[in-house]
This record gives sequence, structure tokens and C-alpha cells, in this order.
Amino acid sequence: MKEIWAYVETAEEKILRVSQEALSEAVRLARQLRSRTTALVIGHAIPKETLDAIGRYGPDRVLLLEDELLSEYGTELYAECIETLLREQKPDALLMGSSVVSMDLAPRLSARLKCSLTTEATFLNPRGGKCMVTRAAYRPHASMILGPQAEGPQIVTLAPKVMDAEEVGAMDGLSVQALEGPRPCGSNAVRLEEKIREIPSQLDITDAEVIVAGGKGMQSEEGFGLLGELAEVVGGTVGATRMAVDLKWSSRESMVGVTGSVVSPEVYFACGISGAIQHVMGMRSSQTIVAINSDPNAPIFRIATLGIVGDVQVVLPVLIQSFRETKARAATGGTGK
Repeated sequence: MKEIWAYVETAEEKILRVSQEALSEAVRLARQLRSRTTALVIGHAIPKETLDAIGRYGPDRVLLLEDELLSEYGTELYAECIETLLREQKPDALLMGSSVVSMDLAPRLSARLKCSLTTEATFLNPRGGKCMVTRAAYRPHASMILGPQAEGPQIVTLAPKVMDAEEVGAMDGLSVQALEGPRPCGSNAVRLEEKIREIPSQLDITDAEVIVAGGKGMQSEEGFGLLGELAEVVGGTVGATRMAVDLKWSSRESMVGVTGSVVSPEVYFACGISGAIQHVMGMRSSQTIVAINSDPNAPIFRIATLGIVGDVQVVLPVLIQSFRETKARAATGGTGK
């Protein structure tokens, strides 16, 4: 492998955590292979400070594609631009962090280029000029090792918070290569009408340190409101099982599991979640799992750090009030005044 690319996503002039991990892994892999690393950045009016921050992760060059048309993400336009660049420059691999954008882009690029795609990778091992990819299998404590079979760039999305994000310092002579306009110039099929700043409980679930997730046991969309309250008081993000999403109690972006996002937060509240394997596969690497369920035999308790047997509609208000009182005491220096 002669060249490895990492697709770097930015938001509000900051590099997404999952992109930091993808770029760091690309740099580590390239150093093992003595090959070149390229950070691919797409957008509009990206600040120099952001490019400097990207440089500190150690790529050999930054490939910058800027245009006003690219100021907001658009599926077809972004896919066409990246496809064109991959065809022109022929890197051996493209690493992407696990995000809503990468879940949209990666399969489209794989289909357009007829190249291999592996999602939610947990370990990369170069072997025989190719990269063998380890990812979780559909049962706990089991993994599969996959190798590319198709020609063209090997596209890999990385499971969040599995790879380390490490600033190794900018390379001497770091090259920032700016390209002119989108290639080819086109237009987004979807026009942005309004941008609404999200509240903390609605932020990207893969970046969250605390996730408050609910399942069918929440009983209704109104029940999910309690999750939002808890998420707000603990500074977390709301997650959901596939069943809860199918019932339209929560958005598709909040879904955790093999058909949603794989997450690894510091704390994961599993509220009214039985512990079906499809969901557990998406959150089992959480550092602390707090399970709340009225069924003492629910499978979720087998992996929980702390289990609370009780009705979530009763337990959650008590937890919310307790956290609020604790925050209030902390704000007054523990005096209660």
C-alpha cells in the first residue's frame, strides 16, 4: 500500500472525534507500511486553525476541496467529488470515522467505484499489500477478519472510540494542496432552507460521552421525553433501540445497534431495553452500563455495570431529581444555598 487517505469531517471549525480517530489510524498504518497519508477535507471557507489542527495528527499532506456549493453536505455532490478524486489519484485505502455522513457516503462510493467496503472496523492489519480488517460479528465476544476482494481503493469505516486519536505533531514540509471548486461542478439535489442549532440531547450520538437510551419499555413517545430530561441534566445524548425508532418514538440518527450506530460512551443508560443481541452489539463496549428494567431476568442485566429493577416511568423521575439536586449543591459549593 503506497497511499492511505482519511476523510476528515469538521463541524463549527472543529474536527469530529471520529475523524480524529480515522486520521490517527491512517497515520499509524502508513508509518508501518512506510507509505504516504493524505487528509481529505471538503467544505467551504475552512479556517487555517482547523487545517493546522489536522496537521498535528501527522498526515503527509492535506487535500483541500473548497467551494461555496460544498458549504453544506449534499449526498450526490459530495459522493461525485470524492469519487472523482479517488479515480484521479488512486489511493490504496480510504478510512472514514463512523458518522451519519460516512454511513451515507461510504456505500455510495463503494458502489460507484465497485470497490470493497468494510464498516465498523475495530482493528486494521496490513498483510501482503492489503489491509485485513477486523470487525465485530453478530454475537458478543466474536469477531470476523475480512480482506478486500475487489480492485480499487479499500474503503473502511472505523467503529467509534476503538482507535486512539493522537496528535503526533505536524510533519516537516506538510503540504496543503487546495483544489479549485468541486470536481465536477454540480448542484445539491437538496437545498438547505433553515439550520437549527441542536440541543445537547440531539447531538451526534457517536461523539457522546454519556448516552441515555430507551427501548420499547419506555411505552410511548411521551415516555421518551423523560430520556431527554435525564440527558439534559447529565450532559448526555438520547439514544434508542430499533424498535423505538420503528415506532417513531425517536429519530433514525439516534438508533444504536448493528443497523444503527456503534457507540462507546463513558456511561450508557439502558432504559426499558431488554438487551436483544442486535442492540447489545452496538453498545457493549461502553465503559459503564446502567440498566433500568422491570424484568429482573432481562438479558441487559448480564452486561450491566449497575442494574436497577423497576418501572422506568417511576425510576427516571427520581434519578432526574437526584441529579438536579446534586448539580444545585455543587453550584453553591455544597452549602445548599
